[in-house]
Amino acid sequence: MNMKQKLTYMLIGSLFTLAGYFLASVINTQSPNAHAQDNTTKVFDKIVCKELEVVNDNGKTVAKMRNFAGGGHLGIYNPAGHKVASLSGELAGGILKINGLLSKGEVLLHSEGLSFWDKEGKKNVGLHPIAPGGNLVFYNKDGKESVRLGDALGLGGALVLYNKDSKPVVTLNGSLEGSLHLLNSNGTDRVYIGAIKDRPNDGLINIYDYKGDHRSYTAD
Repeated sequence: MNMKQKLTYMLIGSLFTLAGYFLASVINTQSPNAHAQDNTTKVFDKIVCKELEVVNDNGKTVAKMRNFAGGGHLGIYNPAGHKVASLSGELAGGILKINGLLSKGEVLLHSEGLSFWDKEGKKNVGLHPIAPGGNLVFYNKDGKESVRLGDALGLGGALVLYNKDSKPVVTLNGSLEGSLHLLNSNGTDRVYIGAIKDRPNDGLINIYDYKGDHRSYTAD
């Protein structure tokens, strides 16, 4: 084989090599985004760990999943680093919390009801599924009960108004024939409006003085 033939074969071989590289580059060409995703995205069948943390571009935690009190806990944080929501699993059941901007002010949903706290961290509304029925409770600025609306032992609805010391002073009861009680701070009746015992179709008004003596007004 002369030199001319050798050069011809070398040139043909080089052309095939270049063609192979070109075809390979065309077939495997991907967009920059897809290439970036290949470098950052991993798929796992299962991950086992005690804590998983997600951070933003500034390195601040925005979500954290971990073990808490023997159960699972998921915390969500705002850009300032304050926890604004969490989901937990405890022995009593699941608990969902939603906090305000500075982790104050809260909505709490759990197996025992739904509660709301103000920005000062004081409870102001509660919805509780107390057997045999539910109760809606409003609290004053000191966190004491001020109004309760709910079920009266399964016999009917009841409304209770409390004074500033959280003592009941007015009760409206829908059980049996219904009644209205006005009480003093010691829990003693001052006025009672209802039905006469054993005579549910006849009304009765009892008015009491400070000594506890009273006069009765009936339908007679």
